[in-house]
Amino acid sequence: MWQQETTKRRTSQSKTVKVQGFLIDLDYACELQSSPTHVPGEVPHTFSTPFLALDLLSAGNKPQVHHYRHDLESFYWSIVWLVLSFHNITSAGAFALEKWQLGSASDIWGHKHYFLRHGCEEVLEKLEDKIPAFKPVADTLKKISDIIRSGHDALRLPNADRETAGGHITFEAFQGAIGS
Repeated sequence: MWQQETTKRRTSQSKTVKVQGFLIDLDYACELQSSPTHVPGEVPHTFSTPFLALDLLSAGNKPQVHHYRHDLESFYWSIVWLVLSFHNITSAGAFALEKWQLGSASDIWGHKHYFLRHGCEEVLEKLEDKIPAFKPVADTLKKISDIIRSGHDALRLPNADRETAGGHITFEAFQGAIGS
């Protein structure tokens, strides 16, 4: 995990170089054969709360199985954060990014949930008006927002598949939103 030999190939030469790197955010890391669970209230979320999946934020101290859909949702929140930060939409009232990292997990869940349900479309449309070239990115984020919303709606049903949020939050769905 820490060191890896790689071969760097160029058209004129081939040379072996040593690459050093490390993985970050190992708070949910586990062995592949295990069935990972964690107690969200016991995991220090330091700087990751803006990017956590909504149901992990709302779990309190109830042990949760970590599904890959949590990583997909985390990817969504990360991209939204980057886009809004880059375009300096960090303190847009009810949609303020600061509210995604301050307060209790319940408070953060409330602000992110409100953004997903009520603010996402509005903020993205404002960005489209401000920067017409942003439209393809906004359209993709709207599609992914729909996937996340549909998945959370499905999770309210008693027999919903928890791993994929009723089949909504999947790698294929994300690929379709990004690639179409």
